[in-house]
Amino acid sequence: MQVFGKIGLAVSYKSHQTGGGSLKELADTSIHTSFIGVRGQEDLGGSLRAVFRLESALAPDVGLSGQGNRFWNR
Repeated sequence: MQVFGKIGLAVSYKSHQTGGGSLKELADTSIHTSFIGVRGQEDLGGSLRAVFRLESALAPDVGLSGQGNRFWNR
């Protein structure tokens, strides 16, 4: 079994906010969709094998996973 995925995050800094302050934030990037997955295969014998691949979207900036209340959604 193999665990794989990609996390796309960006750090932004905005100055001159209302009140004269600044804002630092961590956000998802629009370039890469973050996801995590597992994949593998199992020998069933008799020249048969089972192959699986499960993936789930992530929102690492807010700590959420899945879309539409489903974890393995990809």
